[in-house]
Amino acid sequence: MSASRVRFAGLGTRVAARTFALFCLCAIVPIVVSAIVADRVVSTKLRNDAAARLASTSKSYGLLVFERLRQTDEALAEIAALGLADRLPLDDIRALRSSHFRVVDVVSDAAASTDRGPLLREASLALQGTEVLITVNQSRGPRRLQITAALDPSYLWNPDAVYLDSMRICVHGPAAELQCVGDEDAIAQTTAKSLTGEWSLFLYMEIGRASCRERV
Repeated sequence: MSASRVRFAGLGTRVAARTFALFCLCAIVPIVVSAIVADRVVSTKLRNDAAARLASTSKSYGLLVFERLRQTDEALAEIAALGLADRLPLDDIRALRSSHFRVVDVVSDAAASTDRGPLLREASLALQGTEVLITVNQSRGPRRLQITAALDPSYLWNPDAVYLDSMRICVHGPAAELQCVGDEDAIAQTTAKSLTGEWSLFLYMEIGRASCRERV
């Protein structure tokens, strides 16, 4: 028996062998195509879910930072109001320190006045290196009091209200990276596959503007 007849003996003829191979190909191709399509659909879904979670978490963190800036601003405004009403000595204001901030500068126009007009307030946000400073200017009539406070980093940047599993969020100022929170080791191990995004947080006209950059 020749080698050719032995090779195709199980299928009878060369035509049967080719028919069998065609059926196998027709059965395998849909499976391969379906697997590729399913992989792309699942990968896209997982990436979109990760991007949505990243955006939600980073915005939550940005709003958390903004809320702490706002609370500090309100606390300084109350202190300034007490100072203008002569209910809190300036020396006590200069020495004020809490778990949220510490007063670094107080400027007062101590001109005596009986004017009890409306209380006017302005606030601004500034950076000294990576230190965040809030300045409140408050006036009543001819009297003016300016208080500048430095926020405690452990209070301002603490991500205790944000879920940061395998995620790292960095806040950037105009010229420097202010603070990063999250899982640095996990990001370093998966840099090639990491998902990144960036958005800006506007802190309203009385405080200023900051930017958040997030990575998962």
